Amino acid sequence: MSLARVRVLILVGCGLAVALLWFLELEPASVDVPLDHPEAAAPRILRSGGSSRVEQVALGRLFTIEAEGQDARTDAALTDAARHLDELDARLSEWRPGSDVWQINARAGHDPVEVHQDTRGLLRAAVSLSTATGGLYEPTLGAVRVLWPFGDPGRPLPLRADLDRALRLVDASRLNIESRTARLPEEGMRLALDGLDVAFVAGAAMALLEVHGIRSAVVRAGRDVFTRGEGEGDLRTVVVANPRWPGRTVQRFTVRDRAAATIDDVHGALVHEGQVIPPVLDPRSGEPALGCRSVTVVADDPLLARAHATAIFILGPDRGLAWAEQRPEVATLIVDTDGRAHRSSGWDEVALPVDLPAVAVVQAPPHQQGDSGPSSSSRSVRPSARPSRDGVVVPGDAETRAFRLDRTEVTNTAYRQFLEAERAEPHAFCHPDEPEGHDHTPRYYRPFSPRLTRSGFAGALAPFDHRTFRDPDKPVVGVAFWDAWAFARWSGKRLPNRRELERACRGRDGRIWPFGDIWDPRAVNSGGERDGEHDGHTYAAPADSFPAGASPDGCLHLSGNVAEWTEDEWVVGGSSRSNASGTACGAGRPREPSFRAFDVGFRCAAGTQSDEGGAR
Repeated sequence: MSLARVRVLILVGCGLAVALLWFLELEPASVDVPLDHPEAAAPRILRSGGSSRVEQVALGRLFTIEAEGQDARTDAALTDAARHLDELDARLSEWRPGSDVWQINARAGHDPVEVHQDTRGLLRAAVSLSTATGGLYEPTLGAVRVLWPFGDPGRPLPLRADLDRALRLVDASRLNIESRTARLPEEGMRLALDGLDVAFVAGAAMALLEVHGIRSAVVRAGRDVFTRGEGEGDLRTVVVANPRWPGRTVQRFTVRDRAAATIDDVHGALVHEGQVIPPVLDPRSGEPALGCRSVTVVADDPLLARAHATAIFILGPDRGLAWAEQRPEVATLIVDTDGRAHRSSGWDEVALPVDLPAVAVVQAPPHQQGDSGPSSSSRSVRPSARPSRDGVVVPGDAETRAFRLDRTEVTNTAYRQFLEAERAEPHAFCHPDEPEGHDHTPRYYRPFSPRLTRSGFAGALAPFDHRTFRDPDKPVVGVAFWDAWAFARWSGKRLPNRRELERACRGRDGRIWPFGDIWDPRAVNSGGERDGEHDGHTYAAPADSFPAGASPDGCLHLSGNVAEWTEDEWVVGGSSRSNASGTACGAGRPREPSFRAFDVGFRCAAGTQSDEGGAR
């Protein structure tokens, strides 16, 4: 295959919406240079064992491309792949002004749009897969999707009449793709590729590596993986879990010379009045598909895996499994709403089990079972090095026992003490299901350089540098659930659950915000900075600040500042970029345990001194 042919195949975009810092939660490429260094944008080759890899953001996802070898040929292949992601990023984003897909949506019902051959190839594949799935995968569902407030929970849910009107605009067969142009024939029609673009770039990147002579490689984008040749490692391992049951793994497996795509009802979901609304919409009704917790499909081709995973999720466990059995080209694992796993007959042939090393489960020392101080016999960690266990006692109610909650979020100072202790005892405090090799170092303790935000409009709107997120008195951010859980165990505490944080926030009178029922932007570090609030904190404020926003029991920043991890793997409370509704008591959303962002931190909880059950 010629390099020119591969360039035709690479169909990648960037769903980064607007180039603002509010999308910093997207993983940036790893770099080891200062933010203002002229070479900061160059892809960095990372080494591990006998392999090399690059990391690059595209389509709102962190792509990791790993190839066997550590020589000039391997480096050239990886560099070429990363550069193609950048080149095509500007063509295929649904949200990026000027991209091919953006122009097709903007000019729906008007003149055809001249588009790149990559765009035409992607759209033809989308139409073909729509036909193959009987319209269950539908690339023109955008007119319906924009009615649902995914990413904007302050908007109301759509009315049935609005959905019916939008559904009349949904029909992939009407997408007109010519030799140089593409066109949506009716105003209001809208493309929404829903992950197919991500799947295609994985296949295209792999094809490019093969042109360079690479025979063993893996391309990973989020929870989707595509492999070629023999190999081992975390990048090739797929972990299927019930997204509503923290830490409960259904299966770990790897694939060889195949692609695996996973869709669940949590990532990208909408939380409305305490209910999780899955992001997968049924193109027949315009309503969310409610029958599955997750669907994983393994196939030879990543596009086929992604489109079929969508179709099966929409059909639900019983009909979806029967549908998959009629298609021997795919193998399927479905987790239903009760947490039960359903596997197609070909599953065990393609999902190769992963041999896991023995994991030592760390039992809680005696002091963790109550609320007395840390034991002086704790291994290698001096009691004086641990943060104080003093906290605010939150009274119980009909649903929650009394408990002790940290008055403030965990600060960088406290977290660095934990890292110091962990150096003496690596992995002594890890969650039993934490992925092997996970590093508890916060994302922003390392050099970082998000490409979209180090200069230009976004950087001017919300300037930052490597010191912004490391201030000793500010909350630690850029931490995953695994990091927060390990810190809590080290400190002799635990993470609070969602109900406890909401109880502490609302107080006895059930208030909307911890400071009352009337919104007061002066009492909370929220997203008003974008609207001229100018409270002096574009990002997180010091943990011990905004006393006017204290809860009835005296906790600070239960609304705003940084969203906080809970033991049930949600982030709640809103942050410095949230609006009023996003900082209301109980507001939050589930997140993948490995999720890290510039506005996500945590605080700890424990039992009261009279509670012999201690930390639950």
